[in-house]
Amino acid sequence: MKSDRKYEEAIRCYIQALKLDPNNLQVLRDLSVLQMHTRDLEGCKVQTGIEPYNYEHSELLLYYITILVESKRFDEALSFMESCTKDVVDHVTYLETHGDEFVSKAHEFLQHNLRRGVPTLFVQLKRFYNSPEKVASLESLYLTYRKNLDLHGTLGPLSSARPTSKSEECIPEPPSTSLWLNYLLASHFNHIGQVQGSSTAAAYLSEMQCMWFLIENALALRTMKRYGEALKLCHEIDRHYSAVLEDQLDFHSYCLRKGTLRAYVETVRLEDRLRDHPAYFNAASLAIEMYLFLHLNPLGEETETVDQPGSNMPSSELKKIRNKQRRAERRAEAEAQRSKADQERREQGQRSRQNADREAEADKPPEVEELDPKKLARPDDALSEAARFLQPLVEHSSSRIETHCLAYEIYERKEKWLLMLRSIRRGLILPGAVDHPWFNECTVRFLHRLTQLPKLTDKGGALVNEVLLEEVRSVFSIPAKSPLPDPLKYNEEFIQRNSKSFMHVFRGTLTKAIVDSEFAASHLKQLPSPSAEDLGEINWDVLFQALELLKRHAALRMAPVTDDLMEDFRAACAKRFPLAAVFLTPSEWEGLRKSVIEASYESALYGVYPQNTAAGDAERSNVVDNELTSGLKAVSLAEHSVVNGSSGGGAAVDSPPVNNAQPYKAKGGKRKKGAANKGKDPASAAAV
Repeated sequence: MKSDRKYEEAIRCYIQALKLDPNNLQVLRDLSVLQMHTRDLEGCKVQTGIEPYNYEHSELLLYYITILVESKRFDEALSFMESCTKDVVDHVTYLETHGDEFVSKAHEFLQHNLRRGVPTLFVQLKRFYNSPEKVASLESLYLTYRKNLDLHGTLGPLSSARPTSKSEECIPEPPSTSLWLNYLLASHFNHIGQVQGSSTAAAYLSEMQCMWFLIENALALRTMKRYGEALKLCHEIDRHYSAVLEDQLDFHSYCLRKGTLRAYVETVRLEDRLRDHPAYFNAASLAIEMYLFLHLNPLGEETETVDQPGSNMPSSELKKIRNKQRRAERRAEAEAQRSKADQERREQGQRSRQNADREAEADKPPEVEELDPKKLARPDDALSEAARFLQPLVEHSSSRIETHCLAYEIYERKEKWLLMLRSIRRGLILPGAVDHPWFNECTVRFLHRLTQLPKLTDKGGALVNEVLLEEVRSVFSIPAKSPLPDPLKYNEEFIQRNSKSFMHVFRGTLTKAIVDSEFAASHLKQLPSPSAEDLGEINWDVLFQALELLKRHAALRMAPVTDDLMEDFRAACAKRFPLAAVFLTPSEWEGLRKSVIEASYESALYGVYPQNTAAGDAERSNVVDNELTSGLKAVSLAEHSVVNGSSGGGAAVDSPPVNNAQPYKAKGGKRKKGAANKGKDPASAAAV
């Protein structure tokens, strides 16, 4: 129609098209052109009542309000926000609810979704978890609901008092509401890191993250003394965070072009605190600890075979295996070199055919060096590599006391006196630093080294000595001519302040063995026993940390910790917590496993087949419940403590296959060995 100059009919066609697709901008443009061409001014009038607005100006106003709030100028921010209400476009941000209003709105939202059983409820609430106040309010609501359901069977009002009115809150909730509330509570506690507060099912609700897997893998490899592979994973995590920062490069121009100023500022702040993430801190601290170990215990040219399978073989067999490994490695290296040479030839031919200019080659990103575990485990300067991981922690995680402890460990081995003092000074600023076991050890070691400070005679050294002593007195608030604090006395005061904590007393006693080397053996004999009753609550995790601390000091040669001392301490821990696998030797663990398997033969949990002859569903349910209950009671006939759980726990083993040919009865008798049981692995036929 338009090409035939039948504009009126073309306008009618465009109007009909807009009814089918009102948001088609191309149709709107063509229609407006035809209406202006035909002077159809009535059709050109504004059809909607949307007032003109400027989104960029709105973002500037909201950003200014954000600055006022961060400066704690709340009255000024509120008055300015009320004065520019008409110019604000993002009304969701403007009308964000807080305080009691937030609690009431959240109460209505939670009740509605819990009754409906929405699986993504916690995902919808995650956006409120950047505010500690809102997290506390939500947790209070969750716990109130849980208490009301346990006491009254309803979600109830905001308080836990029993509702008296005949409102909707007095209606008993279905069982599914309690189920979804438990799901929400487990997700909440798992998200905020309170694993002990979450339910048992939280272990199955945790979503695996790549960083978690890499860190756990690196820890396992370090335990196996495969330091090169563990360091490779730590370097990979560091590269992941570098890639995240590089990906934000294009975001700078995008935010400024689109006028999203507040989102841009949040992105910049994210980049500033990215390496403060717990996953990066754990990976960096793990890499630093391994480099400190490699500094004192450099690996030789041989491949890492310590604690590998078959290490207890005869020397002749081990020699054959090592020769095979070397030949396989040489073949693999030769094949890799051939593949690399072929690849280079192909790339060179491709470059010559493409005839790319030099500017394109200059813009090509540099090739990332491949991480070789053997090279990583044998660094030229282990302390420099450790310092490279330390630098991001100092810049972004200075609020963590462990950062300054790691810095001191590195600078002490480099003998950088002023940097050692800087680590102590920055750590003392943090609250609770003087009572931190690791930081106290670093401080005592530093004071002890000051007593052995050599008399520097050259001009530069004398100046460093003078500045160092002056700064030490400033840090510890000591008058100019007063002596420096005594290391042993300083450490003894720390032990006295924390005399009810096992870990504080343990590390304080170990620190005495470090600085007082003449009586180190005597101090090590005074280490608190795992069976001590006057040092507060001692759980297996605390004892495991103490055992790992002994191993660390022995590996880093910081204290004369012997193998006998570590073995005695491990045995004492195993005696107090007999079912804790971290304190068991491989032979002890295998013995416990076999005892559980043998004891499982005395119980008949499997093989209970209820014969149901009931007519109705209700009767059938009761019959099944009764028969299963009587079958489960048969387990208590076994007298083994591990089976009945009287020893406080048990080991999880595989379940036995159900033998349909010869089911055994649930009367505590021993299982008959029939033809159908032949060839069964006893380990796979155990049940606890």
